[in-house]
Amino acid sequence: MFTSSLNTIYPPDIRLSEMVSPIILKEKPRRKLIYVAGKYRDERGEWYVESNIREAEALAQFIWINGGIAFCPHKNTEHWGGLLPDEEWIKGDLEILSRCDAIYMLPNWHDSEGAKKEHAFAKEHHIIVFYDARDLLYYLRDE
Repeated sequence: MFTSSLNTIYPPDIRLSEMVSPIILKEKPRRKLIYVAGKYRDERGEWYVESNIREAEALAQFIWINGGIAFCPHKNTEHWGGLLPDEEWIKGDLEILSRCDAIYMLPNWHDSEGAKKEHAFAKEHHIIVFYDARDLLYYLRDE
């Protein structure tokens, strides 16, 4: 939500609200592009897949409201399972990741074969890896 005169944004997810205070967006020469990585699929069913999507979405919102640009593969291909083989999705995701400044690993990333590949790719290509939202916040706000 925006206030009328200051363009101040408040966190949309209450879990993030204690971590950040409202910010005033200001133009930066180049905004940081952050890839959101975590578990998507879940053998327990669609409700759990949807929960994974929502968790990634909340982190993507956190990135945007703190001055970054988020790429969230969970939202990019939401509920497209079966359209292409899984390996095609990971190839595309790694191509996008190669163009990012950093990657944020959601807490459930250890449970995802795709996120493990993204993590290894980031390490191999010297892409900054974040595991904690506070560290990410400092990085985004670094002038």
